[in-house]
Amino acid sequence: MTIEEPQGDTVSIIPFHLWPAQHEALDTIQREPQVIILKARQLGISWLVIAYALWLCLFHGNKTVMVFSKDQNSANEMIRRAKGIYNRLARKPIDMTVDNVTTIGWSNGSRIMSFAATEDAGSSFTASLTIIDEFAKMRYASDLYTSVKPTIADGGKMIIVSTAKGEANPFHQLWSAAVNHLNNLVPLFLPWSARPDRSIDWYAAQESDAISSAHHRQEYPATADEAFVSIGEDRFLSSILLWDACEEALPPLTEHEPLIVAIDAGVSNDSFGLVGVTAHPTRAGCYAVRIAQEWKPPQNGKIDFRGNADAPGPDWMIRNVYASRFALIEVVYDPYQLESLCADLMRDGIIQCVPFNQGKDRLEADKYLYDAILSNPQKIWHPDSPDLRRHIDNANRKVDPESRKLRIVKREDSLKIDLSVCLSMALYSAKMVGL
Repeated sequence: MTIEEPQGDTVSIIPFHLWPAQHEALDTIQREPQVIILKARQLGISWLVIAYALWLCLFHGNKTVMVFSKDQNSANEMIRRAKGIYNRLARKPIDMTVDNVTTIGWSNGSRIMSFAATEDAGSSFTASLTIIDEFAKMRYASDLYTSVKPTIADGGKMIIVSTAKGEANPFHQLWSAAVNHLNNLVPLFLPWSARPDRSIDWYAAQESDAISSAHHRQEYPATADEAFVSIGEDRFLSSILLWDACEEALPPLTEHEPLIVAIDAGVSNDSFGLVGVTAHPTRAGCYAVRIAQEWKPPQNGKIDFRGNADAPGPDWMIRNVYASRFALIEVVYDPYQLESLCADLMRDGIIQCVPFNQGKDRLEADKYLYDAILSNPQKIWHPDSPDLRRHIDNANRKVDPESRKLRIVKREDSLKIDLSVCLSMALYSAKMVGL
């Protein structure tokens, strides 16, 4: 059997002779029904896993292998690798009968299928083997795992493979639970030295070219703890007492005060946040939080964005309360999930909705919120809001190394920060329109 090995600007075809660490990984994969592999980069584990999947299909009938990657191109690359190994076999045990970009299959009824990581990818299939590649870098990791797990309920196997990307993601959660024997996954860690041709001198040369030692240790860890180091992230506020210092009793919002509302939401596992900001009613040059609402998804369900008078959702509140009773200027929103809702608000003549760029503008907005809280005196004031306080306390700040701006991110995937993101967008928009 042969695989591809990059050699400078070219790719060479080489025999796949297993290193000791690869033998250990293969033994674990064959022996255990569910395996989670934390690895350093470029150890040939993706090749090993797809080769195992190919062997399973060629020598066992009616097997279905599902391969999930962070995007469709990455998933299709795994199919391409499997097909390449098969095509280079000197003797092919069975004929290939299905051959396209996303699926290959053979005359014995076995097949390998590729999927991009989405919220319900692969949920309609039953798998003999499920491979989840680079799990830590998947956008819908929690939803995907929840969707895919039942596909192996009838005796299938699962292999999760990834390099690390900090602690605020499901891969770290599953790894930690596996290490502590709290789930059915068997953990396997492969350090940078698992590749026999790597020496201390090689490691030092690689580190000298890295952005930082922390970045290097994440990609080429010697221990699992090194792999999960968080790069450039600290708590958004070093102490929640800094936020508490901005609290004061505010008079009720009046119908004459110009109001900016910001909304942010996920579809299922995230909450829906809505925050309204005005100029401070008495402090010149300052701003005040006047609204902070959170909608949580029901168990095993999704948030009803619309709602009604008995159970008002964010759409109902914007239409029937904020736009009709107050001087609402505009609604700013994260366009990823809320384009349809905001298009309907504008189509019906309710309010102007403005998409908020989640790149450069978010970096500037998050930094502006941070500075407004820490300035002396503070520029942002708020009434008591336990939900907003909790979302602020859940947030980390990730510093952009080029602009020195920062982004609000989750400290843990299970924590909610939607209201803090809404506050950032609303405050920055209030500044930009000159409230």
